[in-house]
Amino acid sequence: SNVLFLVIGTLDAQEYALFVSHNHPDGQAHFNVFSSPRSAQPWGTFTTDTEVPPAMGGPSYDEPVPGHAVSSSKVSKVGRNWDTVLVSRLRFKPDALEPTSL
Repeated sequence: SNVLFLVIGTLDAQEYALFVSHNHPDGQAHFNVFSSPRSAQPWGTFTTDTEVPPAMGGPSYDEPVPGHAVSSSKVSKVGRNWDTVLVSRLRFKPDALEPTSL
């Protein structure tokens, strides 16, 4: 049988940025805040790299990554009303019975 662990929470925020990725096991996402954000426009943007620099440490997964990286992001717009954002994280290694972290 499969057991699913899901960690969720909500966040009320006027400005928020969300990033979701698949097949980025050794990469990092960076959020860049615009120095002069404009009304009704996003207040920043995400960039990614494919490997963690050795000097930074961080997670490293010794597993093959088939296919290509897929990601999606959502950045709130400047001057909008507050939103409630659902936040969750779940990651299983292939054939693992437990997620890598909760």
